[in-house]
Amino acid sequence: MFSVTDITPLLLLQARLKQVEQELGRKTVALSEVLEQVEIEKDKLKEKIAANLQAVVLPTIRKLRMTQAPPDYVDLLENHLRELSSSFGLRLAKIPANLSAREVEISSMVQRGFSSKQIASLLGISRQTVEKHRRNIRK
Repeated sequence: MFSVTDITPLLLLQARLKQVEQELGRKTVALSEVLEQVEIEKDKLKEKIAANLQAVVLPTIRKLRMTQAPPDYVDLLENHLRELSSSFGLRLAKIPANLSAREVEISSMVQRGFSSKQIASLLGISRQTVEKHRRNIRK
């Protein structure tokens, strides 16, 4: 006695399974590429934060340590910390003119809307010195 079974549906399922496995393999590769890009973006963000800290926040903290902190200076530091992930410090760090630490500090204050008189008062320097730094920054 013989028994005959049609295996065509099984062969079709096997072929479809192979297609799905190949498609899944391609999607896995694509997902790996996306994860790689996320890691790259994460590294860029770390660099951006580090640049902001170096160019904007740390000089302000050093100034606070050396003096009795005026409330405006503390407010400035608070604003820097809030905007830590902004691109301001990174843009300053990339300026080809190589600004001095003082010029970066003054740039930050100007960007926040401080007047030359306020900056001079906070930094304990003359308004004319602030104006000179502002001219150098513009150059």
